Formats: sequence, structure tokens, C-alpha cells
Amino acid sequence: MTASKISGVDRTPFSPGESWPVRVERLRHPLLRENGRLVAVTWEKAMDRVVARSRSLLEDHFRRCPGRT
Repeated sequence: MTASKISGVDRTPFSPGESWPVRVERLRHPLLRENGRLVAVTWEKAMDRVVARSRSLLEDHFRRCPGRT
């Protein structure tokens, strides 16, 4: 992947006038791996997956945490 151009953007409040690469191939939507392939999904589905996995990890590791109450 290569940058198509680098230019400053004055209209953004986050980094006025600073430069960063603008990539033609940038991600435009969330991707999830299903059956070994990346597929585009909605933000809601992607965030549901993040929340479910986070809860699972926290519950599993919290049980093994010494000194928990």
C-alpha cells in the first residue's frame, strides 16, 4: 500500500494544517473474518463482536485474578 499524496488540511480541528498520507486503499467500513475471509459488516455488528469478546475475556480472567472479592 502506498500513499497517493500528502497534503495539509486546514479545515480540520484535530490537526490544522498538518500533513498525513491520504490512501486510496484505506478502510471505509469495519471488517470481520468469517470462514477465513474478511467481509464488510455494519458498525453495530462489529461493536457487538468487540463487546462480546471483551466480556468473555474479562469474565474468564477475573475468575483467575488473585485477591478478587
